[in-house]
Amino acid sequence: MSLTISVEYQTDGAVLTATPAIALPLARTVASSTSQTEQAHILEDLWSNELLEQTAPGRYFVRWASLFDLDATASEALGLPRPEEVDVELTSSGIPGGAFSIDFSLRHRQEGTLPPEHRLGPAYLFPDGKRILVPQSVWDLICQVENRPGSTRAQDAFEYIARCKRAALAAGARLDGFLDQQDVVFASKLDVIPTETEDGVEIAVSVEGLEPDAIVSSAGTPRPVVTAPTADGRTKRIVVPPELRDSIRRVRSRRHLRNSEIPEFLTNPDQFLPPGVDLTDFSKRVRGFRTRVYNSRPYLHVTRSERGWLEFDAGVHLESANEDDRAAEDPRVPLTPDAYEALAREARRTGSRYVRHGDAWVEIDPATSDQFLETVQRVRAAKSQGAGAIAALQLDVIPNVELLEFDVSLPQDLVQRRPWEQELPTTRPPASLEATLDEVQLIGFRWLQYLSGKGMGGLLADEMGVGKTLQVIAHLLCLHEQGAATPSLIVLPKTLIANWFREIRRFAPSLSPVHVHDGPARTNAIDDLQKYPIVLTSYDVARSDQLLLGTVDWKVVVADEAQFVKNPTASRTSAVKALKAVQPLALTGTPVENGLLEFWCIMDFVRPGLLKSRSEFRDDYESRLARAKTEEQRKPIVADLLERLDPHYLRRKKDEVLRSLPPKRVIEESDILLSSQQRSLYLQCLEATRAGGRGAVLAGIGRLLRICAHGRLESADWVGLSSQQLVDECPKLERTLQRIEQIRAAGEKVLIFAEWKEMQRILQKVLYDRFGIWADIVNGDVTDRRQELLDSFRATTGFAAVILSVQVAGFGINLVEANHVIHYTRPWNPAKENQATDRVHRRGQKRPVEIYLPIVGGTVESRLAELLREKEQLARDVMRPSSERLVSAEDLLAGADLTT
Repeated sequence: MSLTISVEYQTDGAVLTATPAIALPLARTVASSTSQTEQAHILEDLWSNELLEQTAPGRYFVRWASLFDLDATASEALGLPRPEEVDVELTSSGIPGGAFSIDFSLRHRQEGTLPPEHRLGPAYLFPDGKRILVPQSVWDLICQVENRPGSTRAQDAFEYIARCKRAALAAGARLDGFLDQQDVVFASKLDVIPTETEDGVEIAVSVEGLEPDAIVSSAGTPRPVVTAPTADGRTKRIVVPPELRDSIRRVRSRRHLRNSEIPEFLTNPDQFLPPGVDLTDFSKRVRGFRTRVYNSRPYLHVTRSERGWLEFDAGVHLESANEDDRAAEDPRVPLTPDAYEALAREARRTGSRYVRHGDAWVEIDPATSDQFLETVQRVRAAKSQGAGAIAALQLDVIPNVELLEFDVSLPQDLVQRRPWEQELPTTRPPASLEATLDEVQLIGFRWLQYLSGKGMGGLLADEMGVGKTLQVIAHLLCLHEQGAATPSLIVLPKTLIANWFREIRRFAPSLSPVHVHDGPARTNAIDDLQKYPIVLTSYDVARSDQLLLGTVDWKVVVADEAQFVKNPTASRTSAVKALKAVQPLALTGTPVENGLLEFWCIMDFVRPGLLKSRSEFRDDYESRLARAKTEEQRKPIVADLLERLDPHYLRRKKDEVLRSLPPKRVIEESDILLSSQQRSLYLQCLEATRAGGRGAVLAGIGRLLRICAHGRLESADWVGLSSQQLVDECPKLERTLQRIEQIRAAGEKVLIFAEWKEMQRILQKVLYDRFGIWADIVNGDVTDRRQELLDSFRATTGFAAVILSVQVAGFGINLVEANHVIHYTRPWNPAKENQATDRVHRRGQKRPVEIYLPIVGGTVESRLAELLREKEQLARDVMRPSSERLVSAEDLLAGADLTT
């Protein structure tokens, strides 16, 4: 089928018309793919990546902003111009406060001065058909220049100058003498300045280091332009944009903090401050405050007396809520249970988590205080009843004491705990669940039910492919049928909202309606949220709406991909930890990415205090593991940590529990050679890398790997070359196509992972020309349109291929319809590669899986393969930070010499 694309330019973009008309998305059969042109598939690519809008079958619209995101392949195929370098000059006329204006002129290297009458948006359209698209930075500058102020006020003129100068710097534009001399800058952030007073805390904000009073008028209104002297005696003008002025107004409207607002502000300033406020130095600014805020940590020590009696010592440790203060020894004695009870009563009376204690504030968790005080009463009652009652506590209170967030010092001979596996309920999944849980998932479901019955949270850290999502859906459905789920909240990356919505609708339709709390029109009413069984929201919305979401009494709060709350000082972490939940749950297959403190942070969400304070955890576990040099030294430390986590932590590895999973075979071909062209480029790059010193190693290794993938990635001049030439110039590509031919002959599907967009495009082109199929490229977030492409791939009968980046395979994609994986390029972290492979080798896979690794022998690729094999075992150790699992550039360079 021959396809003609015509282009018509309008004020806000380009209209493409295809003749004959085609509708997107395209049909997915091999037969239909063969009859469709490369142009049609590129249109679909742009549509799936939301760079193109389909206004009618055969008619499409590309906005100017999207035009800059098109790669060379798409632009050439559709007849759209590519950005070309131009020289820009800004000139001004008039003076600020009068008739002031700025104009621009553009000069093309070949065409000379570009006439204004030929410009439409960022494009210059000449009568002879020539089209010139200016670079995006120049277009941004043009937009700023043409957005002239609507008044002659001097402050508006200086704001206009600041906008234009900022854009001119990015575009590399020349300025006339007047503009060049103007020292005008935009304020980009606000600094918060809290001050302690006799009866509270006062909040002020500043910009560019100015005194707070300088940025507001005598009436308290934020100034749009602030003048300040410079070191050389000149005047500097600081433009405060409207969004920052609005933030200043919001801070000033709530600048006097009193009573329990004080500890809430000191521990979580984000909830009091609007966007744009820089909190980098917040801890330093409040370090000298007299007011102290403490977390309360109840404990119960149990020891055996000389006569063999059990003796109980209960109390409450006070731990500074400010991490920086914890290094210094706290002179406070623990609170007695009676004193703690008085504080808990006051917290209930006021409805606040913070209560005054002397000159400090103490945080009281209602659930923890109730459990602790109930246990203390039982201990006291047992003491009054004699030895028999005390002994009975060994069978009741002691085995469950860690469930109450207590710090337990207990001789091992007193601990007669039954493994939690023996206490699991026999609950069956609800009959309304549209799925059958296997034995492993059933244990996970019952574990969640067990925790719920104890009023506890937990971290479900099953390896990818075991089925964490389904286990949680079954748990929520069971609670829903008991009337104990509404409302529950699932916080997750924005890219997974659609996936969770679909999975709940598929497996638990009776949980409907599921409410998605997202987008600019989302509700700000608590009642609206409380009526839904399940609410889905993103981590970013949870942070921005923390005051709203933090007032809801959630039954269950699930943090999916909980590594998003691994940073204890991040505002999104504070927001999630501030949510009220009967049962907090965290889900992640990778609880440790960069350091073991991330694991502490996640566990501190699901079970605060279980691993003690951050500093204590660092001393007890992280530092000891860092000093351990051998596995023999590591094992007892990890075992101690896992024992302490019990029963709040559950992890099952896929290869240990999914015995019925089809086998996985890795096919590594390392006898592939470089072409003569690649070899020449490789040697040049290797020499430059070694001559460039330490700073050039990382970039140099990246270039060497790109050359091994395809020599044309270095020059980026492959557009327009035939597929055959691209294959002839790269033996690795030819060998990969041979493997794909075998997959095609078997009528099976394949995932191809490649890192660079240019390489993905080359693969896409040669697959189309060699096999007559169009392999969609999926990068970045899995949007609704990309999800449609993946759904089409799943539904295709017979041979099909899809090209992905390893990053997009990190979570949320299940592609068991394929049983072949090709890692054309490889990440430096074996865990990332395993995650990509797990898109196919996971629950639901019915056929044996083959993993193909084409490797250019005797190069940096073969060295990478060797190092990845060495790191593979470490990648399966969830308690090992990724820094220990990553391949280093230096290690790669050591093996980069050509040996073939």
